[in-house]
Amino acid sequence: MNSREGSDELSQQLPEFVANPVGTMPTGLPLRALPLFVFLHVPKTAGTSARQMFLWMLGDFYFAFDPALHQVGPHDPAVWEEPGFFDRYLMVGGHIGYRFQILSWARRTGRRLIFVTCLREPVSRVVSFYDFVRKRPSHPLHQQLRHRTLFEALDLPELREQHWANAQLTQIFGSPTPQAVEKALASENYVIGRQDRFEAFLDAVAAVMGVPRMRTIPRENTADGSAGVGAEPAAAQPDFAKAIERIAEMNRAESAFITERVPDVLITTAPRLRFI
Repeated sequence: MNSREGSDELSQQLPEFVANPVGTMPTGLPLRALPLFVFLHVPKTAGTSARQMFLWMLGDFYFAFDPALHQVGPHDPAVWEEPGFFDRYLMVGGHIGYRFQILSWARRTGRRLIFVTCLREPVSRVVSFYDFVRKRPSHPLHQQLRHRTLFEALDLPELREQHWANAQLTQIFGSPTPQAVEKALASENYVIGRQDRFEAFLDAVAAVMGVPRMRTIPRENTADGSAGVGAEPAAAQPDFAKAIERIAEMNRAESAFITERVPDVLITTAPRLRFI
């Protein structure tokens, strides 16, 4: 969905520059003089809803990374390698992580990066992700998980770091170790929210960005439903209780971080002056 789709009521809330982007914010400042916001979309954390909000807020000033379109080989040029690419955007976002190639290029611009992300209690997130994959034959992991219970899937070593064990910390800090987390928090700019405090997260991003958010809250991709024909959801599997126990043990560091450091919203950067 692009920034122009939606109800008439919603379109009346959109800032004028969203409908008529000219490469600068309403202050007249070129984008290269402003911070570059980076939305780290962690799977199954209300990220699709957040992305829609950012599209409403920013329109064509938001670059949506899509692995199917923008994943490149080691010798292939990427769109973000084009001269002036980042000068067109206030935010880039998608299923990208702290160590993704696009961010190494973004750092070369000299713009201050502000990482924006929303976290979720890890046990429910892993269960939701598993069910989500199993009901979508087009998902890259569907074949690996379609005939495995959640408990069995936890034994797949290639999925452990990326999806099962402290995966949220790895994506937003590059590593789940306490040293890596504290180093990133001390040296980078973050706005970190919680799925169960979603409106507070959106308010914080709007305040730091200086762009008002729409009062309508998008609810995208929120219902997991059943796991599809012939595939029972994790909660119906006989070894589900064992799986929950194991997920909780695998994600002790992540649970502690969310509970202790993100009781509402964690902000390590100062709010900006409003652009409009």
